[in-house]
Amino acid sequence: MDWNDDTQEDEDARKAVEKAFTLVAEGPSLQFARQPKQRGGAGSTFGSWELRLEAHPPLFAGEGEAARLARADASAACRSALAANIQETLEATDAGVFQQLLDFCQQSHPRPAAAAAADANDGAGHRVPTGLVLSGGVNSADHCHTFPRLISFLRDAGCYVALLQPASMGRVPGDALGEVLRQFSGLADSGAEHWDALAEWYRASTAGAEAAAAGDDSGDEQQEEPEAEEEGSRHEARHKRQRGAARGAAADVAAAVEAAERAARPLVVVVEGTEGVHVQCLRDLILLASERYHKVPLTFVLGLTTTDKALAEMVPSELIDRCMQTCSFKLATAIARLDSLVLHVLLGGSGRWSGLLFSQKIWSQLTDEFLNHYYSAGSITLGLKLAALEHFRTQPLASLAAAALEGEQALAQAAAKLDTKTLAQAKRALSCRSAADVARLVAEAQAGWSRWAVGMHWLIMAAEAVGLRAQEFRPWKVLEEALCQGFATEGGRGQLKRLLRRIEPPLRSLDPEAAAALAEALQQRAAAVWGGADSAAYQLEGLAAAVAAAAADGEQRAQQEQQQGGAEAAASAQAQAPASGKQQKKAKRDVYHTKASRKAALVQKAAEAAAAEPKGGKSAAAAKKAREEAAPGARLAAWLAPALRTLLETPPTKLPGAVVFTCRDAASLACMTAEPRSMLHMALTEPHQLLPGVAADMGTSAAQEDACLAYTLFDQDPKCSNLADWYQAFAAVHGQGGADEERGEGGAAGGSKKPKKAAVKKAGGKKAAASKARGKAGSSAAGGKGGDEAANQRELAARFSQATAELQFVGFIRPAKRRRGDYAQRMIHMPAAGS
Repeated sequence: MDWNDDTQEDEDARKAVEKAFTLVAEGPSLQFARQPKQRGGAGSTFGSWELRLEAHPPLFAGEGEAARLARADASAACRSALAANIQETLEATDAGVFQQLLDFCQQSHPRPAAAAAADANDGAGHRVPTGLVLSGGVNSADHCHTFPRLISFLRDAGCYVALLQPASMGRVPGDALGEVLRQFSGLADSGAEHWDALAEWYRASTAGAEAAAAGDDSGDEQQEEPEAEEEGSRHEARHKRQRGAARGAAADVAAAVEAAERAARPLVVVVEGTEGVHVQCLRDLILLASERYHKVPLTFVLGLTTTDKALAEMVPSELIDRCMQTCSFKLATAIARLDSLVLHVLLGGSGRWSGLLFSQKIWSQLTDEFLNHYYSAGSITLGLKLAALEHFRTQPLASLAAAALEGEQALAQAAAKLDTKTLAQAKRALSCRSAADVARLVAEAQAGWSRWAVGMHWLIMAAEAVGLRAQEFRPWKVLEEALCQGFATEGGRGQLKRLLRRIEPPLRSLDPEAAAALAEALQQRAAAVWGGADSAAYQLEGLAAAVAAAAADGEQRAQQEQQQGGAEAAASAQAQAPASGKQQKKAKRDVYHTKASRKAALVQKAAEAAAAEPKGGKSAAAAKKAREEAAPGARLAAWLAPALRTLLETPPTKLPGAVVFTCRDAASLACMTAEPRSMLHMALTEPHQLLPGVAADMGTSAAQEDACLAYTLFDQDPKCSNLADWYQAFAAVHGQGGADEERGEGGAAGGSKKPKKAAVKKAGGKKAAASKARGKAGSSAAGGKGGDEAANQRELAARFSQATAELQFVGFIRPAKRRRGDYAQRMIHMPAAGS
């Protein structure tokens, strides 16, 4: 081939280096060389056992190691199930977009015949198919695995795929082409970085098999003919040639099919983080791919974190119009990912349950952080995992959560195996008398959760069916409200009643087809929820009865309409029948009616209509109401409201047995929210919180670090905004406040008046104040106080200057620019307590 790389040159260089050295003695092989000793066996098992016990401390007096290890095992099982469910749900959110991208790549890739015809247009530009994958404003942390999953999906579908990132794309097209060739061909050591190498690889990949097959067939024929002549049998030679020709034709067909399959595989180049690549390199690569499309038909997939307008800012519009055929694909938004997590993970819509529930406080805090801080589904998943981990560390009965996933029999066995003290804790927490009662209460809580989850799914589906897309009907918001006590009761908050009041009118007006489709979807969703078909069996029977009644009414109405239509058709035919001779003459005579005759006819018609109308208007209204209530949508609405009130009456977190698998510690999520202001304030005012060796009751003393002392004085005393006052307070703490009587004032902590303006007339920032302090210290030392005191004064001024510089470096202060004198301006104000 023409695209040989530098592998052979490297091998020659290695051999040349080896010739320059002489092997004196061969060392031991890698198998017998001394290796660092690996800890294994009982030692590693013991270490793991100790770590698990340390991670799950005892929660009551007398809790044994077996109970703590049981909690550890249950924690690992439930958290792994939760993580697997979350991963599957997030991967499924973009599955539809991945399929659309695959269809786009397959449809855009030219067929071999079209590619051969395009060779005649060598040098003519071609619009390169380009798919724009828009992340929809989702946090980039949520897309760290999106493009690798897209690569795997396209490769599994039979595409040649190369993933380019800003670091691997380089600054010239050759760098990008080399990376594309290495990923297409699988040759990781290839050093070819030009288009001709890529074109030669593509030509060899699509046509090499056919040529090889043809060469093998010709060799077979040449070998068979001499053998036949030596035997002297022309007949046998003829048969052998025919069989060889048949085998050669079959091989040609197989090779042609294989080559056609390889030629039909799309060549996809995926660029992740398009906004971060070198702009000129991207432009040149697009232009080169357009000009050489007839040789290598590439398809680009560009990942954009914002909108498709970002591409127009990087690539000129003329180049886009001439060289690119774009099509946009939008990934799932952050809110869509959040709703998917709620439906499939927290409400068991995927048919799986991790064995854990989360309280209303935890979910409310997670949604607040999602909306106000991160806007990332990753924050939700991290919060759920943290809450689950803390639940198993702080709940003595959490070991039963994993057994509850395996069924009632496994739950009963796990409850029977509880030790005496743990069983006593369970009896006290659940107010029961035996292990069987414990298992029964936990099973009832499980069934209550399944029943409640079915009701939640039905409420959300009914709102979607009638087109209600407001925030109060979003799954995450409905879950937050439904976890509150009194959501479905009349005496409580009554949120369910308000939601149903908005759902019922459009639901009643649904046409029969839409109502039947909704009823079928409700039944399927109940069967999909973990344990939903058994827990909501009574409501499903009512739904089936409502559907059957609506179907019977529909059939009866269709029969009546058919009969009425037949009667009207018969009357119309009778009216159109030819009349007798006398009737025709009479009709001919009465063609022209007088005004009086027309008026009399109208009066008679009104009288007949009044006689045919029922005597009471209420009966007509009742009949109309009965017809409306018999409609399929009305029957569905009449069934839905009481069913939802029953299913959602009690949140599962309020059931007694739910204490086993309900995560309630919202304080464990405090570590998720970054608070740099509060943390810096705590580090400077309460350093013992971060440094265990520091005393907690130092107060304002010289034992503090200089930066901590300076910040404490600045934070407590407003006068310290003046650098002179601030330094005097700093020196007073170190015993230097009243040493210099020439100042005529004490430290700021002593409460004396401020220095005159002449003392701070020249503005020079912190350094001017420090130099002034050093000058005063020097004059004081010159006045007869000794060289040691002068040195202490200079050291103290230097320490104060360094402390203020550190505070300025972290962003707490800066020199004031709009005030005369040496003042420090506060840059960060601490939030109010409890905000």
